[in-house]
Amino acid sequence: MNWNAILPLNPVVSVEGDKVCVDKSTEQALQRMRVAGMAAGPVVMWAGLRYPGSWTMKAVIMGLGASCTAYHYVQYKSVKEVMNK
Repeated sequence: MNWNAILPLNPVVSVEGDKVCVDKSTEQALQRMRVAGMAAGPVVMWAGLRYPGSWTMKAVIMGLGASCTAYHYVQYKSVKEVMNK
């Protein structure tokens, strides 16, 4: 199995002024992780719906799933626009 397809094994990280930069292959691996995070969000929301406890806990769990999906989507979209230039 090629673990670099899932995890960045040899990341190159540099600091330029107030920015932290990574190499393209590391960012591509991080993009794949973001896609997995977007896919996992609805699963967490479904688990929250199926949770046998109170509706308050169901709402908290479902909210976590929704926020994870939204967070990963925003990060994915912003990096994708830069990488496609």
